[in-house]
Amino acid sequence: MDTEYLKRVGLYILGALLSLGLVFYLGYHIWRSFTREVETVPATQTTAQATLDGQGYIFRSETPVYSTVSGKSAVASVKDGESVPAGGEVAKIYSVSAPDIEAKISELEEQAELLASCAAGGSTATLKDSVSIDNDIYTLLAEMRDSADSGNAADALALRSSFMTSVNKRAVLTGSQGSFDSEIAALRSQISELTSRLGSCLQTVTSTVSGYFYPSVDGYEQVFDAAKLAGATYSSLSQLLSASPVSNGANCVGKTVTESTWYLVLKTDRGSASRYKEGDSCTVNFKSSSVSFDMDVYSVLTDADEALLILTSRLMPEGFDFARVQSVALVTEEYTGLRVPQSAVRVTDGVTGVYILDGSTVRFCAVDILYRSDGICIVSEESGSTVSPEGSEEQGNGENGGYVRRLGLHDSIITKGKGLYDGRVIGG
Repeated sequence: MDTEYLKRVGLYILGALLSLGLVFYLGYHIWRSFTREVETVPATQTTAQATLDGQGYIFRSETPVYSTVSGKSAVASVKDGESVPAGGEVAKIYSVSAPDIEAKISELEEQAELLASCAAGGSTATLKDSVSIDNDIYTLLAEMRDSADSGNAADALALRSSFMTSVNKRAVLTGSQGSFDSEIAALRSQISELTSRLGSCLQTVTSTVSGYFYPSVDGYEQVFDAAKLAGATYSSLSQLLSASPVSNGANCVGKTVTESTWYLVLKTDRGSASRYKEGDSCTVNFKSSSVSFDMDVYSVLTDADEALLILTSRLMPEGFDFARVQSVALVTEEYTGLRVPQSAVRVTDGVTGVYILDGSTVRFCAVDILYRSDGICIVSEESGSTVSPEGSEEQGNGENGGYVRRLGLHDSIITKGKGLYDGRVIGG
């Protein structure tokens, strides 16, 4: 037997096994380095609102305006919500009945008013305004998409005017649209041409009272009358909310709102209404108009389990949608802090916190959660402070002296990773 040959073969096999083992060893550690990689998001400051959502009903002091002829076309002489004196012109009646032309004229008037409003505000806009305008655009677009996806086409259409206003304001601000004069003139020309097709003017309609004129009517002018709220009970007001509209007749060309004070009646439960009392103030988000403003609590009417919250205001924002039924959200709390994904939050040694990536080192940071919603937490911002883990001594003996740091602004929160622990070095 050739022992030298066998030795060479043995050494060859041993070398091959060692090489193969080295390849597996390197491959394993390369694989481990990839699996140890983490995904992060920065801790950013944000504000969130807790709201009481519901359906509200608008009550106002409204006087219908009538013409002396019926079955003809009525074209408003003033824009929606414009102030008019008693005896002031509000509409013209034309001899040709053409609802489609009336609707088109109304649409073009709305477009012209939107452009005029944008042009008036564009000269005073600043670069700082572009941020809020952009936020409005993105928010409105998201709301329109959500409304359309959920089948609420009416809500999506109601947001259209606000969206177009924001887009046009942005165009003026950036200089991509210096003036809307030519566009407004073109719209006025179309309105004049359409009006000429309605025949001769039969009557100029005037308002019998002073106030704010609106060409649209819904039959609730005499039902949802603000005067009926004085002394109302839960039972009487509930019956009123379920009442049917009353026809104003074919001769009605609009209505004049005689008082700037108006009311919003919100249906809710007794528990939610208990946080409000007469004279309080609260912020109300009107979803269809995408505006928010403060309203005062006029009255709170309760039943066994239900409640009617009556709010009031004298504000009449330009372009505000005074549709009788409103989707609203009352702001109950507002939280400002750091935005943290709910999935990144965990409890370690009795302390609620998140892991962050500090350079290449994993650190555990404590958080105080203020608010949770839709997979996101708002936590208090206390950069640089520390917290003692449960059961640790006052002085501690760990790397952080027994204390855990708190999450700070711009810290890199780890949202995905395996085998995380405080002090671990990523890639090491």
